[in-house]
This record gives sequence, structure tokens and C-alpha cells, in this order.
Amino acid sequence: MLKNLIRLSCVLPVMLLAACNVSSRLDDGSGGSGGDATLTADRSSYLVGEVATLTPKFTGKVARIDPGLGAVTSGVAVKTPALRDNTEYKLVVGTGADAKTISLTLQVRFRNSYRVLDQTFAVSQHAAVALADGSVLVSGGSRGLSILSTAINRFDPVSQGWTQLGVLNNGRSEHQMTLLASGKLLITGGNLNLAGGAAAELFDPTTGISLVQGAMLAQRLHHTATLLNSGKVLITGGSTGEGFPGGTSNTAELWDPATQSFTPTVNTMTTARANHNATLLSDGKVLITGGYNSWGTVQYAELYDPLTNKFSPLAGGPAALPALQTAAARPDGSVWLLGGENQQSTAGVRIAYQYLPSTGALSARSDIPLAQSAAASVVLGNGDVLMFGGYLDATAITNQAQRIGANDGSTLANMPSARLGHTATRLPDGRVLIVGGQNGTGTLQSNVLVYE
Repeated sequence: MLKNLIRLSCVLPVMLLAACNVSSRLDDGSGGSGGDATLTADRSSYLVGEVATLTPKFTGKVARIDPGLGAVTSGVAVKTPALRDNTEYKLVVGTGADAKTISLTLQVRFRNSYRVLDQTFAVSQHAAVALADGSVLVSGGSRGLSILSTAINRFDPVSQGWTQLGVLNNGRSEHQMTLLASGKLLITGGNLNLAGGAAAELFDPTTGISLVQGAMLAQRLHHTATLLNSGKVLITGGSTGEGFPGGTSNTAELWDPATQSFTPTVNTMTTARANHNATLLSDGKVLITGGYNSWGTVQYAELYDPLTNKFSPLAGGPAALPALQTAAARPDGSVWLLGGENQQSTAGVRIAYQYLPSTGALSARSDIPLAQSAAASVVLGNGDVLMFGGYLDATAITNQAQRIGANDGSTLANMPSARLGHTATRLPDGRVLIVGGQNGTGTLQSNVLVYE
């Protein structure tokens, strides 16, 4: 049976920042360009969103700090942009073959607390996407009205306020919103007010206009929409009107920005699935995992190859995968599959798997602290994953959160209230915007949170 997608215990102590500076030094004994150079930071560590002050000292006339700070003068301090992750800066003294480089890594961590923003925004089962300018778009969803919302709103990370940017042609919830290379957004499927779930739209945030893109080949709810390296969008599975047992589908289709139309893939997926994951891999293929079908939790993982436009089973791996997992594509090319729940939706699981490009297979990794499913998540620059809310043990909507690292995991501070059907989006300064959802009584959560 399909479960609709509507799902931080102990508080970690925040370490005091050391007052001392941290520096890196180069002394090559040459006395020339780069000899006896130092790069010093004003603090030993920083909180997410803070700015560091760096002071270079060197002999010679020419030096720069990479990345992005440019030419510098010895003894003159420069400021970094807001720090979102551990960041390495390099002082390059001199030019060409004689250039000398020293590196300094700034340590950055979260405060492990939530800030409630002044402006409220009540919504659930919406879609949220971060744009290139750092703003966040939120479309549709349930907003406490008698019909689903058509509104498209923009969150400004500078003013930390909301404005309405446009209007959907059809109010919808539990849909997919995919950011394209052009900066436009393809909006597909979901529950719709006036039309079947096959309706699609193309929204341009520069004009605020959303144009109807015709219809997908099937109406889809709880499907996936993944941007491929070619610019096409792969749309898979979901609960459809195609007459499959249990309402789930094994079909897939491609949206082509050149023709702005949908075409079927050469073959279907290995199995029907909904509430599953489709993760773009570093080689351009797509890893399809988990989900539900009429027989319960889907037992197979598979790969989509855009060169052949075909699906094939993934060799090896676990006999069964949970549904409502968190799938996280990490900077090193691996994919983590975290948590989820069993096929009866009666128990959450703490098990986790990883896909490694070097092996092309799924294997078990260490369990995670909380049995979370349908969580909202973000991936950090070091590959760690933050998971917020959703279901705990498959039954209770939770306010808990956790951080999963390469070698460990830990619970985070609890959110002020439980949330399901919410979104988590990383902001330019590294903080995390948490929007909407509903609590265990079905009440919309209007407080907008920033995890920092």
C-alpha cells in the first residue's frame, strides 16, 4: 500500500571558539618570492555563515589568494565570503614556475540550533528548489485552502522574506519541480486541482510566467524527475492511471527541452515503484532505488543508461530495499541510501547502504542513529547528510533530526515542532531553510526555520 509523503533528540554541545589565530607558513630558505610567507586567519574555527579575516605576509611583489579572493598585499587583511563548509584557501606568491603556494583550511561547523523567521509561510506537500542566485522557489502545495495552491513564491536569503513570483496553471501538490540548465523549471505530475496528474508546466523565474507543456504519457504521483547531463529530464514510475496492480507503474519517459515534449524510454523499469529515488551518478547514469509497489517494498535496484535509453537491474546488493529512504549523492560520486521503512509501513529501519562508482554495486554501511523515513535532507560539502523530520519508526511524525558522516552519525537538536511534507534547502551561506509540513494532528506548520 502506498503511503502519502506528508514524515533532533539530544542536543550536541556547541564548542566555544578558540580566541587564538590559526596560520600556515612557508619557509623555503630562498629569501626570494614566496620565501618566509604566512597566511593567518583571525580565528581557529567558524560557525556556518560567518566571515573569516585572512592576513597574508610575504616577500616579493605579486601574490593572490585562491579561490576567489584575488590579488593581495602583504600585511593587508582580506575577508572571505560567508563560510558554508570547511574551506581551503591558498596563498600563491610569485608567478609561473617560481610560484610558491601555502594552504590554510578553515574549520566550519553548525551552531546546532534553529532560528524562527519573522515571516510565516504555511504550506505542505509543496516543491522547493534553490536557484543560481541563492533564492529558493516554492511552488504549489496544500496551504489551508479548499483547493491546492497555484502560487509560486520566492524566498530571498538576504531579506529573509517571501514574495509571490508567479502562478501555476494548475494548483498541485506532491509534484516534482526540476531546475533546468536554462534556469527554467519543469513542473510535473502530483495531485492537481483541475486536470489529471499528467499535466506539465515550464516556469521562467525571470518573467514569472508558467507555460503549459502538454501532458506526460501517464499521469503520475509520487514519481521522480531527474535532470540528465544532456539537459533532458528522466521521469520514472509513480502512482499512475495506467492500470497496474496497486496503481504503481514501471513506465518511464523523457522530456526533451529542444522539442518540449515527452517520449517513452526504450524499455520499462525492472519493477513498478512509487515513492522511490532516482539519483544522477557521476558517469551520467541514474540509480533507481526503493519505493513501494502492490507487493510492498521494492526489492530491486536498477540503472538507467541515457546512451541506450534503457533500464537494467543492478547486479548484487541487498535482497530488499526500504521505501521512503533518503538518497544522497555525495561529492565523491558515491550515493548513500539512509533509513526508510519496511513493506508493511509498521516499522522504520536504521539500515543504510552505499553505492560506490568503483564497484558499481550496493553494499551495507553502518546503521544510522534514528529510524527516519520521508525525511527532508541536504548534503554538505564534505558529503555528510543532514536529515530533518518525517516519520520516526514509520508511524509517528517527528521533530527529530540527525547528521550522517562517513564514519559516524549523531542526533541533532530537535526542531521546535514535528514536520512531514516539508522541505529542506541549503542557502548560499550554508544554513538550511526548512519550510512547511504538517504535524501529527494535520496542522500546517507556518513557522519557517533556519538551521544554523
